[in-house]
Amino acid sequence: GPADLTRKYPPEIELLIANVFGENQLRPASPITYIDSNDPPFFIVHGESDPVVPVEQAYVLERALKTKDVEVELIIVRNGGHGFEPIAGAISPAGPEILQRAADFLARHLHP
Repeated sequence: GPADLTRKYPPEIELLIANVFGENQLRPASPITYIDSNDPPFFIVHGESDPVVPVEQAYVLERALKTKDVEVELIIVRNGGHGFEPIAGAISPAGPEILQRAADFLARHLHP
């Protein structure tokens, strides 16, 4: 999802964001504003061809988390749209691999 609402979005999404939050509230409404070193590890999966939330948002979130020394794993799904529907070819990694990587991530970070 959107990490920094002050960044560029498709025009129809920018209008929606401005209507929901207001121009002066974009920074306070942005999740990256609240990242700190006490945050839990993040597992991020984003489609490289997402027409709703630009893939750059995943990289923005990853960088912001790393800046605060929060562990993060980012998977960019090749040919993946919003919700990972295939755009211009099969997605990679495929759904089962994404699920396995998510399960592995949770197994490493959940406490008994």
